[in-house]
Amino acid sequence: MSSCDDAIIGEDLNGTITSWDHSAERIFGYTAKEAIGQSISLIVPSERLQEEEDVLARIRAGQSVDHYETIRRTKNGQLVQIALTVSPLKASDGTVMGESKIARDVTAARQLERRRHHQQGSRRRHPILESRSRGALRLYRRRGHRQAGEHPHTISAPRRGACNIAPPPSW
Repeated sequence: MSSCDDAIIGEDLNGTITSWDHSAERIFGYTAKEAIGQSISLIVPSERLQEEEDVLARIRAGQSVDHYETIRRTKNGQLVQIALTVSPLKASDGTVMGESKIARDVTAARQLERRRHHQQGSRRRHPILESRSRGALRLYRRRGHRQAGEHPHTISAPRRGACNIAPPPSW
């Protein structure tokens, strides 16, 4: 498992870290020696502590916690977005002994999504001008509306340097 990108962390039912792999070291910055024996609150931001308590309550009840995304804190204080799956660790008799967490750092992926969303939003806000014959321009509110059949708004420029623009009331 040392080549796995996902961090695998074991905890007891009190939230004490019992195992910490190399990927956990890479993502969170703490060595196994530093993390094992510490409370999981070592990497949980204070505003997320209740979330961690809720997860522990579900595990104590023997339930798994499906994949969800949350925020954790690294050794240097940086916040990272992680995708987390939590499963109960059970003894041979079925008694819940602790939990196993699989955490994937999704910070870079989410930043890329936000950048793409921002870029797409920027493109949508800029009107598109299409030049036509005899000094007229057609104005489309957003890129792609021409293909979608939106009616353009004509801007006429009868003399050099002058434009008559009449946007529709819906703008």
